[in-house]
Amino acid sequence: MTFNVAGVRAGVALLVLCLGLNACVTVHAEAKSSLNEQISTIKSKWTSERPADVKKVDDAFSGLKQAVAASEEDRAKVVKALKDVKEQAAAKAVAEAIAKAGVTRGKLRAILVKGRPAALEAIFDPKYTESDNNKLQPKVDEACQPLIAIWNDPVGYAAKNMKLDIATPAAKLDAFAARLGELDESLGKWEAGKAEDYMRKAGAPSFNIKREELEENDSLMRQNDSMKDKQITDATRAVVRAVNDYRMMLGKKALIVELKLSQAAQGHTKYLESVKKVGHIYEDHPDGKTPKDRCGKAGYGNANVGENCGRAPDAQAVVWVWYKAAEHHRGMVMGWEYVGAGNTNEYWVLNFGGGDADRSGDIQRK
Repeated sequence: MTFNVAGVRAGVALLVLCLGLNACVTVHAEAKSSLNEQISTIKSKWTSERPADVKKVDDAFSGLKQAVAASEEDRAKVVKALKDVKEQAAAKAVAEAIAKAGVTRGKLRAILVKGRPAALEAIFDPKYTESDNNKLQPKVDEACQPLIAIWNDPVGYAAKNMKLDIATPAAKLDAFAARLGELDESLGKWEAGKAEDYMRKAGAPSFNIKREELEENDSLMRQNDSMKDKQITDATRAVVRAVNDYRMMLGKKALIVELKLSQAAQGHTKYLESVKKVGHIYEDHPDGKTPKDRCGKAGYGNANVGENCGRAPDAQAVVWVWYKAAEHHRGMVMGWEYVGAGNTNEYWVLNFGGGDADRSGDIQRK
């Protein structure tokens, strides 16, 4: 019998290779399994305060830190698996906090509606005027700011005034976010600010505070949004939306965009930009001395007109400029029917017309 030494050696080598490959596959599978288990542990147990669970979470974070440092492939897997974990936890936490505090849409709406008459009374108080540098602005703020908070940030309002505790879960979420950020920077970042900011935003839709006003003004708002003209830009749409949103908060009807008023407003913004000054009355204005003159030249024949002018970096900012200026504040919420908006760089103009607005409130001052 002939013993084939070469064949035996080849067979042994093949066996060793197979065993080695099998060992590599096993190690890789175990590593993958360990990665998934660590991710699962963090997802399911990070809120637990039981010592055994706390240790498991600590160990899982430690293991994932090593994994993401050693492999970009593992880093990508970890980021994909954990990218929405803190946001989902925040949404759940704010919902639980709202339920626990007994804050309801009905309670918030009641405060909003009940507060409107006092807010309008403060805004239309004849003693509230720019001639004395808006000395009554604090009184206006006292009446308006609660409504603004409920309208734009119902969770924040409830946290401040209705014993809604989001600070406690937010602190835990921020600590959790910091640990996630140690795995990858992107995992630790909130959409804006910190956990409490995200919770306020995430919880607001559950109240749907603006529903009635948006439904009531839906067709009008759609009409505004569908308008197409060279006078209408993204900026002018934005300022009209912002003013209409403020009006609806106070229970006022939204305004309809009117192109002739828009033409007059746009022409005035160009003039203001050229003279680097905000005002209403100009003797040498090519389109007319007063708002009424300029609107008339643009083809708007209704004698009942008003005008707001301002300088600000964006639409929302200029609305707050007008909010803090008595006659301009009134101008935004009077009983107008139509509006035209203009914008040139940081200069903004709104022309108002129609409706049953008291003409004594028209803004035609220097």
